[in-house]
Amino acid sequence: MFRCKAKIPNPTPDNYAPTVVYCDIYLNGTYYKTLNRTAFISDDGIAPEYEFDIQDAVQEVMSYSLPTMDGNQIEDHTDNLKTVFVKFRNAYLDANGFNVSEQTAPVQGTSSSAPVPGAGTQSNSLFVLYAVIQHEENQDFKTLLNSYKTGSWDENTFPLTKRPEDFKMCKKDSSHFPILTDKTANKLCIKLKTFFGEEIELCSVLNHICPLITNISYSVVDNSNGTQTFTFNWLNPADMSMISSLDIYYQEVGQSIWQTDSGSYTPTRSVTVPLGKYNFRFGFVGSCDMGDILNLPGISDIGIVSNQGGDKHIFWKNATIGDNHLYTTQVKFKIVINGVTIIDTTANDPSGFTYIDPIENWDKIPINAGDNVEFTTVIQNGTNLTIGVMQTYSTTGDTGIINATPPTAQNIVMLNSQQIGPNNGTMRTFNFTVAQGLNYALVTNWFQ
Repeated sequence: MFRCKAKIPNPTPDNYAPTVVYCDIYLNGTYYKTLNRTAFISDDGIAPEYEFDIQDAVQEVMSYSLPTMDGNQIEDHTDNLKTVFVKFRNAYLDANGFNVSEQTAPVQGTSSSAPVPGAGTQSNSLFVLYAVIQHEENQDFKTLLNSYKTGSWDENTFPLTKRPEDFKMCKKDSSHFPILTDKTANKLCIKLKTFFGEEIELCSVLNHICPLITNISYSVVDNSNGTQTFTFNWLNPADMSMISSLDIYYQEVGQSIWQTDSGSYTPTRSVTVPLGKYNFRFGFVGSCDMGDILNLPGISDIGIVSNQGGDKHIFWKNATIGDNHLYTTQVKFKIVINGVTIIDTTANDPSGFTYIDPIENWDKIPINAGDNVEFTTVIQNGTNLTIGVMQTYSTTGDTGIINATPPTAQNIVMLNSQQIGPNNGTMRTFNFTVAQGLNYALVTNWFQ
């Protein structure tokens, strides 16, 4: 349960309560979903108090973990334990009577894009454990778990179930014992007493399996010099205590040798390789066992081949109008070809009016006739006053100006033009199929 007090900008004695208060929930550091409240639970005449119960939202992503039968290892389970914090935002009515978030709203992740965090007042972080407590048990969780302890325990290690200090097991029995701890165990010892009274202690050094990254996404750019650059993003697991770095393994499709790019485990990472199709795998390095490369998470058969698209291209530019340093708006500029993200960037050209430069001065990517292209823009960190457009043109040439009067590119045709604003979070998309013998130009321009 979280509570916060909130008021609108420039409050008055008669007008101080927000129209909406938002509670953005972050699980393991990643934005998940938002709760909102329009009614407060108390009002002191200055900043009303609002209450958010995030229990149902968190339970949506929790699950149980089943131990391995006849196992001989300590297993780390993260499906039922997550770190949580929230960020509070408030809304007010603008001059047109619309609700406007005072702080930047987060963006939920999709199958092809990672979540984007937002702004707001952040709470402290806490752990959420998916467990069941009977009504007759002590409802203070730490007190309850301490009552389960028998013998000597570390202060920050707790049994998650009741078990007597001594219990009987028969030959070929299998048993497990769940605990909650902030420690990483490197050695496991069991004391047993046989039916004949002999006491035995069995110990084994634990070989921890490295955790895995998830939600891998990428973009790739032809560097026009025989090489291509892949840029990868991913989500890290909650527990990184055993991890020191991340290795990216890659091999050209059809080859057996894996190359290694070592570096930080913090997204984002880029790898530059010759043109061609590649397989990628991602493995953590640290005080744990990575396992076989082939079993690691990754992406296969991706990249730009040297003859792809012949001499036909998509020319693209993401540009502001005027002095970029005056603007807070960022525009997410994304090109997906045949379901593969090729360009995904917020980088822009801030130098005045370069969006009307000749297309031979723009960035470009190769295409084939029949390719399915999806062009998307999303307003980020905006002021809710962003003015600008996304435009798609076709041309039979590969030089000249496409979006000025008069255009100088050969046989220019405007296929689509959309306003990309004004509000933060606004998304616009245009889809088309590449026709034989045509180049294309995709451009944005905006200010505010």
